[in-house]
Amino acid sequence: MSVYLVAQFTLATQLLSLGALYILDLLRFSQFFFIVNTQMISLILTALLMFGNRMLLTSLFSITLFSFSLLCLFDRICSSSRFNRWIIMIRRLFVFSISFLVIKFLIIKYLFSSPDDDAHIWDILKSKIFRSFQTFDTQLYTCAKEFDFLEWETVVKLCQTGLLPLAGIILLRFLFDFLVDLFKRNSDTERKPIWQSYHLIQTTGYILMGVMIMRLKLFPVPQLCLLISLFMNEQIWPKKFQFSEKQKWIVFVLIILGMSIQGRLNIKQQLQLRGN
Repeated sequence: MSVYLVAQFTLATQLLSLGALYILDLLRFSQFFFIVNTQMISLILTALLMFGNRMLLTSLFSITLFSFSLLCLFDRICSSSRFNRWIIMIRRLFVFSISFLVIKFLIIKYLFSSPDDDAHIWDILKSKIFRSFQTFDTQLYTCAKEFDFLEWETVVKLCQTGLLPLAGIILLRFLFDFLVDLFKRNSDTERKPIWQSYHLIQTTGYILMGVMIMRLKLFPVPQLCLLISLFMNEQIWPKKFQFSEKQKWIVFVLIILGMSIQGRLNIKQQLQLRGN
């Protein structure tokens, strides 16, 4: 069951990241429509194989997918070519928000006539944002260290290995390109590859999850490792900052050596742990 919960939130964050790009008019309708249809087919097949599993159909991922499907249907019926780009963004955000609320609080409530299976998760998030909000479930969960805010020791360790500083450089670069693309007046002008903006939004979401609930740090850490692998990618750097083939190998070796100093100590420390 815990694997299922983790999977649905992972898929939901990925879909929300792509949906955010579409709402911000950075992802073309044809691309997003194909992604939504593909995931909808996968959801239907999974629901059939799981004999209409209620938790799957009422999960955050399913509700998000249904909401984006309605948004795509709305955009397909109502042409957006005659509207200003910012008006399109506001309209898409409004349609998605209304669709999400209707599906979440009306259809599920009256169709399934059951309490929200994810209610305790929403309560935990509310208790993190609003410290005065407390229930028995939130007090039970937050008394465990794993559900507390991310401890400062973890941030220090990530900085010592070089993971956080190096990934931060990539994120700042992606943020710059994202803001440039977002505020371009003409949507048809040349933009940076869409995967850069996707990684920026996805990583930001994972970091927020990991900061609020320490147990969820398993999401941002691999994502930060993935970003470091893009450090040598020529597409993300201006031509004057691009490395020659020899310089690439030098930078690569320096990064590996720098990260291995603290990384080797961490591995050695973990190997010394013995179970009772």
